Amino acid sequence: MSEAKCDIQAFIVHKLIKDQHGTEVTKEDGSAVLAVNDSIQQLMDTLNKIYIEQGGRSFGKFEADTDNYPISIYLTDANATENADDFYNLSIRILKHLVVKAKNTSASGGWVVISQ
Repeated sequence: MSEAKCDIQAFIVHKLIKDQHGTEVTKEDGSAVLAVNDSIQQLMDTLNKIYIEQGGRSFGKFEADTDNYPISIYLTDANATENADDFYNLSIRILKHLVVKAKNTSASGGWVVISQ
């Protein structure tokens, strides 16, 4: 079976930062939508393969509770398929939501990859 490559339209990396005490979560916005290169393509193809193989209850689904899990609304509201600025703004909106959700959890900081 040949593996399908992801058709990447846009790609950005942001960062979630959790302080040493684990109480504060901040963000570092990526500076811009990145040009897709071989490394990005390989990363997304690998992540896509792993995601598909794992499956599970959340595979390809959004939570019905859009008050607490509004990402599906963000995607509906965004005009990200039309231009990179809208994708960038969508990614910042998603990142802000992740910062709020990561507070008061055991989640550690790390890189946030968003791809269209």
